[in-house]
Amino acid sequence: ELVDLALSAYLAALKQLLGEFLAAGADADRSGIRSQLVRVCSTVGQEVRVELPGGITLVGSAIDLDLSGRLVVRRSADAVEQAVAAGDVTHLRYE
Repeated sequence: ELVDLALSAYLAALKQLLGEFLAAGADADRSGIRSQLVRVCSTVGQEVRVELPGGITLVGSAIDLDLSGRLVVRRSADAVEQAVAAGDVTHLRYE
């Protein structure tokens, strides 16, 4: 019964978010969904290392999610902001 209640609450919240998203013309910014995701994303605000496809490593601060949902990292080496669509992200809490 507890599982049913949890799933029901989850689906109700998802239905509301989807309705807001569609009402805003599928615009994540106008619907407010992007800002909600940024607020709850534990990676945003952290120092990270991203292992990108092709063996490239990116080190910097995760600062945002862009309009496509990609993680935006400000590189430590030169402060250039780079959006990351795929890669292994490690939080550098102790490095």
